[in-house]
Amino acid sequence: MIQRIQTIFLILFIASLIATYFFPVWQKIEFSEENSPEIMATGYISSSFIEYISEGNAEVHDYFYIPGINIDDQISFLISFYLIFLAIFFNFLSNRFIRKDELLVRESERIR
Repeated sequence: MIQRIQTIFLILFIASLIATYFFPVWQKIEFSEENSPEIMATGYISSSFIEYISEGNAEVHDYFYIPGINIDDQISFLISFYLIFLAIFFNFLSNRFIRKDELLVRESERIR
């Protein structure tokens, strides 16, 4: 039922949640002696890397992590941080329209 508005909101909800895994959440920025910003670390929700053990053999490590570095310095939040809140908003809207349709169906059953 793609013609319903709640279906579109659910598709946008799923798309924004999937996109959070591909974009960085935050960056740690330190300023050097010349007052030029320098990116020290970037935080992702999940990450995977390939570790080459020997020639022809490799292991893929996929993990969920929060870096254990000190984040006392300047931090800038990036697009994935805001995509999480956008996903929550789309979920709220789709839930609202689904409940509205359920009430309409219940009212029509009472008429019968």
